[in-house]
Amino acid sequence: MRRTEFGGFLRAFGLTLVALVVVGLLGLIGYLLSDINHRRYRLALVDQHLIVEQGRFFPVGFVAYEPEPSALKEAYAPIVVPAGEQVEAGIPFDDRSEIDRALYTRLSTWARQRLSATDSAALAMGIQYVKRLEALPSLSESQRQELRGMRADAAFRQGEGLLQGIALTLHHAASQFALALELGTSHADKARADLAAIDEKLRQLGEAPPTLPPEGAQTPPLYPKDKSEAR
Repeated sequence: MRRTEFGGFLRAFGLTLVALVVVGLLGLIGYLLSDINHRRYRLALVDQHLIVEQGRFFPVGFVAYEPEPSALKEAYAPIVVPAGEQVEAGIPFDDRSEIDRALYTRLSTWARQRLSATDSAALAMGIQYVKRLEALPSLSESQRQELRGMRADAAFRQGEGLLQGIALTLHHAASQFALALELGTSHADKARADLAAIDEKLRQLGEAPPTLPPEGAQTPPLYPKDKSEAR
């Protein structure tokens, strides 16, 4: 092989080797960037729902987060954003613990606002936010302490709701016993005893007692016994 031909071969080999090294470095850089992006998370607002997204295994881009194991799916399911609330979305976080704490900041604010609401729908939403907070696995110790207080308030409001439901049921039962006495039930003694018991329970709940019909008060029967009574 002539010297000039050998020199040309070396140059071509060198250029090929450099090209392969460059391609390999670019591939390595692309892989590292893809791995870094895949480890990132962000919040997105879609149709008035807060969505947790994870970086694709690609240098850029995000997709809806599908956690493994499936037990975490409840923690990262889409979250209804209350009407009128402004949500800052699109900021990337470097790991899942950061997205958990960012979710806590938003949901805890919405939960506190609604745990003191008198509107039942707002209260139910507040309790639901507390349940979502409980599912987040990577909260800080201070956030867990705050969450304990919110869980206590949610339990208190749920207890209040149950008592209100009991009071409504007792009032309804009292109205039925009162009607039975008014119409002349054959179980008048038992009906009056039950009304007295309901009266005591309502007083214990801080509710107004039921109105009792006067002793012996009756109305004509609902249906006449014969045609002569119907005239």
